Amino acid sequence: MLKISVQALQRSARSTLFTNKNISEAGGSLSPASFLRYDMTLCGDRYTVDLQIDNTYTLGSVDNRKYDIVLNPEQLRRPNDCICLSITVYGDMPRTALLITNNYAGGTPSAVLEDDMIVILCDCYLYKLRLDDLEIILRREIELYGCSFELCKAENGWIIYGEMEIIGLDSDFNKIWSFSGHDIFVSCNNECCFEMTKDEILLCDWQGYHYALNYDGCLLREWK
Repeated sequence: MLKISVQALQRSARSTLFTNKNISEAGGSLSPASFLRYDMTLCGDRYTVDLQIDNTYTLGSVDNRKYDIVLNPEQLRRPNDCICLSITVYGDMPRTALLITNNYAGGTPSAVLEDDMIVILCDCYLYKLRLDDLEIILRREIELYGCSFELCKAENGWIIYGEMEIIGLDSDFNKIWSFSGHDIFVSCNNECCFEMTKDEILLCDWQGYHYALNYDGCLLREWK
């Protein structure tokens, strides 16, 4: 059983996105992504992977931290458009990569470790990386309204917990369904907004409406 609230996600990933007031106090020269703090460790049988936001990395600078490989699949050129995710893989020998990607909606990066692969969701972009050489072997741009909070493995595919949508993907990360409620899937009273059980996905939105879906995205029940 998996239960997730926005507050729990922020605690587990230790991520904080500063407000416009903080940006103004910094002189107004930094994008919100420049203030993002994120730290996650995933452990598997063969690999341990550390994920962090590298707020010191600047596109085009010669003073950046050195990585074994720098991945910029969207070919971004402007620092304010991107988020820089540092990936450290501990296996036979440590290897490092930097994934540069979009973060327009300001969501929380999310990752799932699968054997010798890692699947990373940043904003609406999903990447599957091979851990032995840190190469991207699959890229998907997901049609998603609002920001994304979490990527979760399901029995026959994947589920994205988003601010405005819950999205079902098949095993090849193709979008097969989506569900939206009366309001965003965030609670104003710290109530759990997203829970995956054996047979159902349980949701709660800002207005206090509750929903039960099956894993085909069909609404089974709604109550308040």
